[in-house]
Amino acid sequence: MIRSYLMVFVLLLFLSCNTTEVDYSNYEVEITMSSNEFVYKSDVKPQSLFVNKSKNDIYLPASIYVGFERKTDGKWGEFKSWFIIDGINTFITLNPDDSIGTLMGLSYFYVDSLKVPGEYRFNYLAYSDKEFTNLLPASMRSSESFFIHN
Repeated sequence: MIRSYLMVFVLLLFLSCNTTEVDYSNYEVEITMSSNEFVYKSDVKPQSLFVNKSKNDIYLPASIYVGFERKTDGKWGEFKSWFIIDGINTFITLNPDDSIGTLMGLSYFYVDSLKVPGEYRFNYLAYSDKEFTNLLPASMRSSESFFIHN
């Protein structure tokens, strides 16, 4: 009897999984930076703008939709959320030609917490579906590198 329930559960789990292949060639985004060079602790902070240039909607989690990564030894490090939004909706919809940005710029508080200037990039959590099962490839949703100097 338990074996039957287990088999039904596994079958339902398998059927509920998203096995649809997404054609990411139908998606186009543009990420612009305010600059690619910044001076540590200056008043000018890194900012970026993410624009949906495709004909499809793009979905971002309303709580954390952008973060940043620091490059160390040629590899991008751990994603750190740039900020957290507390709100009602679970997602933000970017219709074609809509944009969203980093609003206030990357606070140097986060860079202080890493204790080193260096090479960084913004990374948007952009999905092709509002269930957040199909994350766009990192090459599409990451900004160009920017550098923070002493």
